[in-house]
Amino acid sequence: MYPLAIHVICRHCGTTLFAFRQDDLLTSRSIRKLKEEFSEEFFHQEHKGDWNISTTCETCEKHLQENPQLFEIEKWVQ
Repeated sequence: MYPLAIHVICRHCGTTLFAFRQDDLLTSRSIRKLKEEFSEEFFHQEHKGDWNISTTCETCEKHLQENPQLFEIEKWVQ
């Protein structure tokens, strides 16, 4: 079986911002704590037990602030 891990990924460009493995303190308490910080709608559990958390990286955030019309486009990073 694969180890449980949490991946924090930019929802726009797909960059992995953080990755934590079970031996890096992963407990159900850690996941609950992250759910308090991030909205639950951004959590997705994969079939092998890993968790993905969608967020926005600093680069994409900067582009969104400079170009607010990008919010209207579902997939603006090609």
